[in-house]
Amino acid sequence: MFTQNQVLRTLSAPESRDRLEAVVADPRLATRGAMAREVCMVFNFTDARGRLQIATCVKALTKLADRGRIDLPAPTNNYAAGAGPRLLPDAVPMPDNLPDAVRDVQDLAIVRVTDDTQRAVWSTLLHHEHPRGVTKFCGAQMRYLIESAHGYLGAVCFSAAPVCP
Repeated sequence: MFTQNQVLRTLSAPESRDRLEAVVADPRLATRGAMAREVCMVFNFTDARGRLQIATCVKALTKLADRGRIDLPAPTNNYAAGAGPRLLPDAVPMPDNLPDAVRDVQDLAIVRVTDDTQRAVWSTLLHHEHPRGVTKFCGAQMRYLIESAHGYLGAVCFSAAPVCP
């Protein structure tokens, strides 16, 4: 029978201290991800399918570092370092020759955002046009661009109910 691992609780336990410190002190493990992978193997942190719980372990290691219990290397990715969304170098151009009536808008389309280029356009529109700018959404999301022959007309996002920690 599968039993759920309590990663943070296990790593915080006094009996885990020596094993955890040995992993953190290993000079071959230069990134948080590498450390988390090793910690998962040493402590056998796996999910019901037998996969290592690396993301959960990184989160637990970060909490332990924040509490001063261990030292971790600096984050290597921009998201963890506090970088915002990827934006285009310039604002999205304003629509050109936009008619007054919706029925006169040419090639009006609502397009689901599916790639990095569209995501950058979507984020840039929010960054420049929305009063609150780009914000962090929780849970599942569906993002759309409102396009036309005149240019981009807007950006829309539907997000899951905010059940964030």
